[in-house]
Amino acid sequence: MYIVAGDSGAVHSTVKERWAQRDPDLVRGMTLLGELAHQGVEALRKTDYKLLSTLMEKNFETRRELYGDNVVGKTNLNMVSLATQYDMSAKFTGSGGAIVCMCNRQNNIGKWYTTAEETVIKDAFNQKGYQFE
Repeated sequence: MYIVAGDSGAVHSTVKERWAQRDPDLVRGMTLLGELAHQGVEALRKTDYKLLSTLMEKNFETRRELYGDNVVGKTNLNMVSLATQYDMSAKFTGSGGAIVCMCNRQNNIGKWYTTAEETVIKDAFNQKGYQFE
């Protein structure tokens, strides 16, 4: 899913300042994001998609806590919320207005959607002005 990318400089400028000041919450959060990335690599190596799904959700929650909803933005929050409505785990790809999603069905984690299901999901995202790939 993609939306038009925006300049992330203003968003990250406060984080850079907080990092320079060694803000304990920021340092803890950034450390956690690094740990989640390492755990995600291991989950991929082991094809543990349930763990990967959990890590993706924790990454999103952590970034949201670090930056706050105003910085994350209503559009990004709406994209993730929409993904969860279709039983997907979702996280930001970085800055720029894109998210990555993974099928998160209760007993089918990591499995593909049918073509018909994917069409419904694409239409739902398109109706909100997002592009689903």
